[in-house]
Amino acid sequence: MKSIALITLGFVLWALIHSVLADHQLKQRFRKRFGDRAYRWYRLAYNVFAVLSLLPLLLLYGQLPDRLLWQAPSPWRWLMLAIQGVGLLGLIAAVLHTRVGEFVGITQ
Repeated sequence: MKSIALITLGFVLWALIHSVLADHQLKQRFRKRFGDRAYRWYRLAYNVFAVLSLLPLLLLYGQLPDRLLWQAPSPWRWLMLAIQGVGLLGLIAAVLHTRVGEFVGITQ
């Protein structure tokens, strides 16, 4: 149970840092302080940091024993799957809207 709590806490912290670094005001302060040249690398650095900082949590998660933690009965399961589908569609729309290279941060 400690592992699940650690992973949950780690993910909450990861999400908080991820959101703070995505804040428009923080990015503008970064741009002011370091200039446009450095700011062009911000999105790529942000994405690399996001992936690398998430890897330890995924490794911890992968070491948990296989067991069912909870199960949502119908119709809640279908609602949850629908919400996940909407989230996936939102991600696809965001990537298509900004183009893949710009979304990742390699064509800034």
